[in-house]
Amino acid sequence: MRLETAKSLLQLSPPLQVEVIMYVHKSLLTKVFFMRSMDQSFVVQVAMRFTSSVMAPGELAQFRSMYIIERGLVLYRAQIMSAGKVWGDEDIVLTEALLKYERKDRARATTYVEYRQLKRGDLMDVAEGTPVVHKRLRKIAVLVALKRYIIDYAWSE
Repeated sequence: MRLETAKSLLQLSPPLQVEVIMYVHKSLLTKVFFMRSMDQSFVVQVAMRFTSSVMAPGELAQFRSMYIIERGLVLYRAQIMSAGKVWGDEDIVLTEALLKYERKDRARATTYVEYRQLKRGDLMDVAEGTPVVHKRLRKIAVLVALKRYIIDYAWSE
């Protein structure tokens, strides 16, 4: 059904596509911390890059992706996450130079999980088309890495 909806979306005029995408994805995208500060055209382009999929119970999520749960339960960092929850949003903005601050724990599906996924490469492809957004994402990546460095340093003392 989602594939058919995506095909019919392409048949709409560009302004109407923007309105439909913003209406459908607004509740999901406002949960992603770095999307709140981005302009509408970037948000629409990113929303069009999301893919939908399903994980079976016990299956592990991939690294370097952001996930938004639509249905089901996921165990991530000792927390049960349900519909509407997001994870991987901080890791997806980290640059290659900052990958050492990437979290190494992975989410595990506890039930069948329907989710939306955005891969880091897709996010960066959209960002490279807009220098202002690309610069903003780099700043966010540095802040994420700094936060994790401070936490790691505090735990090592």
